Amino acid sequence: MKDQARLLRILNRAADYITEDYPEAEAQELGVCFLDAESMTNLNESFVNHEGTTDVITFDFRDEYNIYDEAEEAVGEVYVCPQVATERSGEFNNDFDSELILYVVHGMLHLFGYNDKTDEDQADMTHAENRVMAWLKEEDDLKEVFEYNV
Repeated sequence: MKDQARLLRILNRAADYITEDYPEAEAQELGVCFLDAESMTNLNESFVNHEGTTDVITFDFRDEYNIYDEAEEAVGEVYVCPQVATERSGEFNNDFDSELILYVVHGMLHLFGYNDKTDEDQADMTHAENRVMAWLKEEDDLKEVFEYNV
């Protein structure tokens, strides 16, 4: 996305929407990191034990550091690979910006209990992603930013 301020605004709105049901998360922070394909491959192979690159990896720090009750602490980090977004946006008939935003939304949803290990979990995750992306698309000041095929 060329306009980084716009991307940040969209991601903040997505986080606000996702955390409406999780008021304890309002004072906590989420890091979003964009990595090149080589760095994402290294992260994926080192921490997830999967070979090759991937679109998004989420690290949830709450369990590891037991910070559920501490305000202004990091909830986790979402690592996203824009190169994968470029490659896959055509496959899914999305524009690059939508694909990139979807990856961050996916990572955020992992932090709030969504998983994608089973078919049922994947269906729940996809439903939640579609709900967030449709909401973003309907926001008056965000409509022109992207077109997402829900």
